[in-house]
Amino acid sequence: MKKILILVLLNFLHAQIVIYPSADAWCDRQNPNINHGSDTILNYTYAYPYSDHVSYLKFDLDTIPQNVEIDTAFLYIYCVWGSNSGTLCFGFVSDDSWTEDSIVWSNRPSGNFFFGRGPVRIGWYQVNATDKVRNEHRGDKKISFNLEHYIAGGGSGRLNSREASSNKPYLHVEFHTGIEEPPLEIIISPNPFLATAEILIQGKGKFRVFDISGKMVDEFEIKGGSYSFGNNLPPGIYYLYNEKGRKIKTIKVK
Repeated sequence: MKKILILVLLNFLHAQIVIYPSADAWCDRQNPNINHGSDTILNYTYAYPYSDHVSYLKFDLDTIPQNVEIDTAFLYIYCVWGSNSGTLCFGFVSDDSWTEDSIVWSNRPSGNFFFGRGPVRIGWYQVNATDKVRNEHRGDKKISFNLEHYIAGGGSGRLNSREASSNKPYLHVEFHTGIEEPPLEIIISPNPFLATAEILIQGKGKFRVFDISGKMVDEFEIKGGSYSFGNNLPPGIYYLYNEKGRKIKTIKVK
């Protein structure tokens, strides 16, 4: 009796999700205790040697399913106006405790400028945030960014906030998950055979048998047990497929 162990099969689900900010605001150096969390615009301004306006965004990542592999994550934000030829800097903020209705210049969390950069221009910015989103999805499932302008001569700009009527900022995340199927242990005895063979499956499933021309010659379902196969089949080679179209065994009729 020959025993064949079928390997574990993996089906991969590829999906994508759009996540809008749970909070955003901008902070003003000249008015360090005034909150701008409800504005439709996020301001950024640099007047050498300081940033005068800095903006913040926070996203909740708990809508991304657990136990998935994140393939890509891009931050999209729309600029409606910009001056000078400087650079908009995208920073990562490790402190997610700030809130939209309480963040001001004097209590804002610090960020860094090494996450991404782009020239000042009107339109959409697309910034790769994959590594940051992966890390935070494994952690507290929140991620915060800060946006600042930098140029020695100064410059400023305005970005749409989550309160804007259109072109709101968002994260676009693509991911996949492996869904593991239990292995099937299949015994075909005898194989090759003359008249009939018994197919014993420790498990359950629907199966089809095709000849070498691609014609289906048998179809059956087993819910834990055996199936007699091969009555009146001419000599030849046949292929056993599962219900998802995967070939799992070759059968020979003498």
